Amino acid sequence: VFKVIGDGTAAAQALKNGEVDVYAGQPTGDAVAQLKAMAPAVKIIGGDQAVYEHVDIRTGTAFGTTDTYNGVFAGNSQKAIDLRTAVLLAWPREEIIEKIVKPINPSAQLMNSLMYFNSEPGYKDIITKSGVSKFTEGTQASRNAKALALVQKYFPESTAAKPTVKIKLLFGAPSNTRRVSEAALAKASVAQAGFDMDVTPTSGWSSFTKDAKYDLAFFAWVKSAILQRGNVGTYQEQNYQGYSNPEIEKIYTELNGKLLTQAEIADRFLKVETILMKEAVSLPIFQHPAVNGVSSKLMGVAPSPLSPNLVWNLWDWYFKA
Repeated sequence: VFKVIGDGTAAAQALKNGEVDVYAGQPTGDAVAQLKAMAPAVKIIGGDQAVYEHVDIRTGTAFGTTDTYNGVFAGNSQKAIDLRTAVLLAWPREEIIEKIVKPINPSAQLMNSLMYFNSEPGYKDIITKSGVSKFTEGTQASRNAKALALVQKYFPESTAAKPTVKIKLLFGAPSNTRRVSEAALAKASVAQAGFDMDVTPTSGWSSFTKDAKYDLAFFAWVKSAILQRGNVGTYQEQNYQGYSNPEIEKIYTELNGKLLTQAEIADRFLKVETILMKEAVSLPIFQHPAVNGVSSKLMGVAPSPLSPNLVWNLWDWYFKA
């Protein structure tokens, strides 16, 4: 029996009450503390998942729709790229790690590649060459200052004290306290760059990813298989962002069409990532920490990093006598 409990703290309480035998989801620091306090009746199985939080920016009309996007980030003019660069510069990724992720996983690190997880062999090489350094150099305050300068090229009246560039964020349901907290940190930081970001949460948010009223979105891609084409996020033309680049399209056609060596794959990934960073289309934030609370009576639970994560070996579970 599966139960969907939107609030992580309530889900942990259900485990304590014996209403469920396993808890898995997007935990908060409070929920983790609650689970730890249940020992020895409850055991925690952790680790990293092949799931990563990222922020995507809308650039045009989503594939398969006629809902035209004409927001401030539309197109690939220098203005659009500058404004997209500005909002990504101002995204408080390090603050999100420190305040939201590290209370759950103290060893959490910032993720700086859209193509590789931090632990994968190609990660260190790609982040030194892709151009992501423009989003990591300096402090958040200095990045916000650079971002504001970019915004004021086109909106000179917009200031940190009175941001006037209105944008709307899609991110999740009101019950998802972790995402609500992330959105609040992002709203405060991008305001320093002159953006007035609407962070009203959206129930059933995943149904609205192609809705042109949203300028950007953050959520998690969930990896279910090891594929030559890399992580889940797609930057081919068939994407919800309305993003298109002929060079990237050509590379993905090759990645999907023939077997390549690891060196060839790394070369293609670098080319894709370099374009994405230059055109300021998307930015990773962190790899999701896995926190599974399991009744001490339940044996055989061994989560996989890949989707379906927790239940991949459901048939091996059993209750000890």
